Amino acid sequence: MVPPSSLPPEPTLQAAFCRKFGCTPDQFEQKVFLRSLYPHARLLTFFIGHRAESFALDRALVRYCGRLNSRAAIDAELREFARAPDNARLSRRLLRLRISGRRFRQLTSQIL
Repeated sequence: MVPPSSLPPEPTLQAAFCRKFGCTPDQFEQKVFLRSLYPHARLLTFFIGHRAESFALDRALVRYCGRLNSRAAIDAELREFARAPDNARLSRRLLRLRISGRRFRQLTSQIL
């Protein structure tokens, strides 16, 4: 049996995503962000811009989770994301102009 210290570390979400979908690390944030948005929000990003300030919380979540290498850690971050005060805003809560936690979790489950 191989000692645990000699096992290769688990890849981060970003590394695993880029390997699976053939993208560069620079493309990771945008690709995960767009795949995780609610469908109607994805359409609206073309009008308001995907870098709009209203998506700062979403981008921060994707960026941070990109450095993680376990689903448990990502699930913990998603719970924090769901409780973020910015998510109480009308545009995020009722209009769902944000990423979907469920879609993000499903995407990460396919990768890690």
